[in-house]
Amino acid sequence: MMSIYMADVRDGLCFSIRTISENFIQIDCGSSQGSEIGLAGLERIYGYFKTPNIFILSHFHIDHYNGLLFLSNNKHRCKVPFEIREVYFPKIPEFKEKRGFMNALFAMNLLAFGNETGLMEYDFLKAIARINRKPFKYKPLSQGDKININGSIFEVVWPPNQITEGKTLKTIEKALNDFKKALEEDDKLKELHKRIKEEGVFEKYVEAERERRYRYDSFNYEDDNKQNEYIKSKKTLPDIVKKANNSLKKAANHLSLAFSEDNRILFMGDLENYEIKQVIEYLERDNRRGFLIFIPPHHGTHWHKDIEKIKWNCLLCSNGPKLCRKIVPYFKSNLSLSTHINGDIVIPVLMEPFLW
Repeated sequence: MMSIYMADVRDGLCFSIRTISENFIQIDCGSSQGSEIGLAGLERIYGYFKTPNIFILSHFHIDHYNGLLFLSNNKHRCKVPFEIREVYFPKIPEFKEKRGFMNALFAMNLLAFGNETGLMEYDFLKAIARINRKPFKYKPLSQGDKININGSIFEVVWPPNQITEGKTLKTIEKALNDFKKALEEDDKLKELHKRIKEEGVFEKYVEAERERRYRYDSFNYEDDNKQNEYIKSKKTLPDIVKKANNSLKKAANHLSLAFSEDNRILFMGDLENYEIKQVIEYLERDNRRGFLIFIPPHHGTHWHKDIEKIKWNCLLCSNGPKLCRKIVPYFKSNLSLSTHINGDIVIPVLMEPFLW
C-alpha cells in the first residue's frame, strides 16, 4: 500500500488504495443518501487517482454500491474508461439454513430494490460489465483467502467458510423468522418468494458459485438501458416487510468482508460486535496487533472491547451526519479522521508502519 483516497459520500463508503506497484483497488462506491453521491465520490477519486484495476465489495448493501449501479445505467456519466481486471466480494458461508436464507434475501432484494434478477452478486457483476472495457475475473472470498496484487498481499479475515454456532447464526435465524412473518402479511413478497423457489434460484446460485470462481465470464447486454428501480425511486414497504428487510440487512452485516494487508491496513467492513471479536482473535493468532491504517467497523459505530487489543497510527471513518454522531468515543483517541469533519481524506505516500 502506498496511498489512500477516501471520498466524502456522507453515510456510505467509497475509497481507493494505490499499491506500490501502481495498482488501484476500489472498495465500495455507495451512499445511503443516494446513488448520485456515491458516483460523485467515485469521480473525485478518479480525478486524483486512475480508474481501478481491482474492485472489492465489502457486502451486498445497496448503499455500498449504488454509485456503481447508477453509473452502469447512465454510461454517458462515465468520464474515463474502466479497466477492472479482478472483482472480489464476500462468499456466503455454509450453514444449516443457507437455502432458506438466500431465498429470503433474493425475494427481498427483488421487492425492495427492484434488482434485475434478485441475485445481488449477478446484478453487481453485470453493472461492472456494462462499464468495463475488458473481461474480468471474479471470486467470492472467505477467511484465509489471499489476494496477491503484484506482491501486495491482502488477506481476508472474515467471513468464515462455514458457520455452525454463535451469534452470527442466531442473527440469521431471527432474520428468517421476521421474513416468514412478512410472508404471511404481504402478498407481493409471497409471490416473489414462490417464484424464487420454483425457478430454483438458490440451486443456480450454488452451481454458479462453483463454476464461476476465478474465470472470465460474459453477460447479456439486451437490457443495458433498463434502469434499476431502486435508483428511479425508493419503494415504500409495509412495516412488517421493513422489519424483515432490516433483519436481513443486519444479517448481511455479520457476513461483511474484512481484510488486512500485513500490518499496513485493517479494514473491518460493517461487522457487528460478535464478529469483531472473532477477527481480533484471528489476527492475534498471527501476532498481528498493530496497523498503520485502521478503518473501523460500520463507519466507527460498531464496537467490541477486544478492539483495545490492537493499535493503529491513523483511524479513517467514512460517515455523514447520522453516523458521525454515533462514533464510538474510543475511536476518537489519537489520530482519527472522519469524512463528515474533514471532507475527502487523502493519505499520501505511506512508509512502513511503526513497530509496536
